[in-house]
Amino acid sequence: MLNESRYALVQGNSITDCRRFGIVVNRGELNRIKRNTVRGISGKPRSTKGMGICVDNASNRNLVLSNHVTGCNYSGIVIYSRDNQVIDNDVGNSPDGIGLSGRHCRGNIVRDNRITRGWWSTLYVTSTARDNVLYNNVVHGGDGGITTRAAGPNIWENCHFYNHNSKGQIALLGTGIATFRRCTLKTNGPHHLSLEYGSHARVIDCNFDKRRVVFGKGTGEHNFVEWLHTVAVNVVDAKSGQPVDEAVVRIESEKDPERHRSANTTRRGRAECEVLETVIRKSGFHDATPHQVVVTAKGFRPGKLSGIEVRRRLNLTVRIHPIADERTSSRR
Repeated sequence: MLNESRYALVQGNSITDCRRFGIVVNRGELNRIKRNTVRGISGKPRSTKGMGICVDNASNRNLVLSNHVTGCNYSGIVIYSRDNQVIDNDVGNSPDGIGLSGRHCRGNIVRDNRITRGWWSTLYVTSTARDNVLYNNVVHGGDGGITTRAAGPNIWENCHFYNHNSKGQIALLGTGIATFRRCTLKTNGPHHLSLEYGSHARVIDCNFDKRRVVFGKGTGEHNFVEWLHTVAVNVVDAKSGQPVDEAVVRIESEKDPERHRSANTTRRGRAECEVLETVIRKSGFHDATPHQVVVTAKGFRPGKLSGIEVRRRLNLTVRIHPIADERTSSRR
């Protein structure tokens, strides 16, 4: 146990066949837990005892890096505090893989971890944990690829869930709130995304099937899933063929201009916006109306594309004409 420690390094240890906990950070900050092997952490069956690595609610800004954790009674790695980094760990053969929990659990980064052979929720966020970012994690197995219960908002990016031998899904329970961006899910189960009570989500550029979204107990019209896709707009000078930087790209609903997204082009003349395809409620799909793209840039006439249906990622090109061309033609 690290008790009220700062800047401690726990590295290269083999911790096996312990009761209740493997490594615990208690009221410590800025510690590093690196390249340890933790396995066989026991506890009462189906209890919250038996954690491989635990960072308690008064321990902030710690690094949990490249550990191998397996065979725990409850969870491989659990974080209860804020601003920690959980990176490049292998967690397996435990009911839960990596968990974030509690009202103190905020601002954590969980990335590049591999979680295998779980049988409850292999990656979960619960009990009002919020403002955490989880990305580039790979999960194999488990009845719940993700469970977020009474927690959020939290962000999941580039996470991949392969539940080949189970019916794992993504479950938002008890007012779970989440954004999923560029995530993939492969499951033998009937559902991709399940909601309960006050849960809602944003799904952006994922492979989830919107026909496999289910609204469970306690849900009604107050529950929803916003389904979005990225629209990339390339802005080109119609005369020279060169990209136009610092142009303003605005994508708006043709029937509801108040619902819009805007971005500036980069030096390569490219801007990206996440645009609504549909809102899924218990009553069904509520598709967005067609969109229009309006481009404005200094020294150019505005460019416009209309009637755009957003059903997937799009890559559009708008050619805008220099104002000088218009003046030359009028003199002639």
